[in-house]
Amino acid sequence: MLLEAKHLEVISNIRQIDGVMVRGCWYARADLDLILEAVAKDHKAAETTRIIIRIAFPVAVVLLLAALVWFVVRRRKTNQVSS
Repeated sequence: MLLEAKHLEVISNIRQIDGVMVRGCWYARADLDLILEAVAKDHKAAETTRIIIRIAFPVAVVLLLAALVWFVVRRRKTNQVSS
């Protein structure tokens, strides 16, 4: 990791990363920012999906139960009429 400032003088300087070498590949600050932005977008999309599922699942269950009740009531009425 290459820092822009001396981390021994002020420890907060460790956050000023100019680039990182990973497995022989150099990632400059601009590259790191793009990677972080992509991760943030993926996280936001995943969170949106979780929210939709959290809302949609109970709604789907209620709709299925309503359809089941309608089917049972309709079947009973049909059986009563034919008797």
